Amino acid sequence: MRLRSCNRSLRRFLPPGCTSAPVCCLLLAALTVSGCTGEPARRPGGGEVRAYGAGMKFSRMQPGRPSEREEQIVPADEAAAAVEAVPGINEACVVVHRREAIAAVALDEPDGRLGTQQRERIIEAVRLSGTPAERIRVTTHAYFMKRLQDYSEAVRRGGSMPGFNREFPELVQAAFPGEGD
Repeated sequence: MRLRSCNRSLRRFLPPGCTSAPVCCLLLAALTVSGCTGEPARRPGGGEVRAYGAGMKFSRMQPGRPSEREEQIVPADEAAAAVEAVPGINEACVVVHRREAIAAVALDEPDGRLGTQQRERIIEAVRLSGTPAERIRVTTHAYFMKRLQDYSEAVRRGGSMPGFNREFPELVQAAFPGEGD
């Protein structure tokens, strides 16, 4: 009895002449799946509605707070290649985090200092590479660069480095002493 009423209900959505229950189920499943692949719902105030887990707990993203994507540390390979083209730069690694690009560089002269003009050229190279950043910082801190290179390589291989996101703020503080962030 229940199946018949279900079939009658589903026939409204089927093309004329289609009476098979399995076809009904497949069509309904396809409609359900295709309806769930669109953009996340947006609210008029600019907040985004996000669903978490099977319990469908909803929370509203607050304006001004970084999104999950912005919290990630994303390697910017194009920017790194552009920075390596700057005269006097031997090697570079650039990442984007929280709307900020961080360029770690190794100079051609290991004991050399990064001059103001060279720093400006690096910043300009990152901007021209199309990296989406509101702020660009440059450092010659060797350990910071090594860690960024390790992380970037792990991401390129499709993996990750457990604990790196927790370690990253400490690395930034060591690479940029005296800069509150």
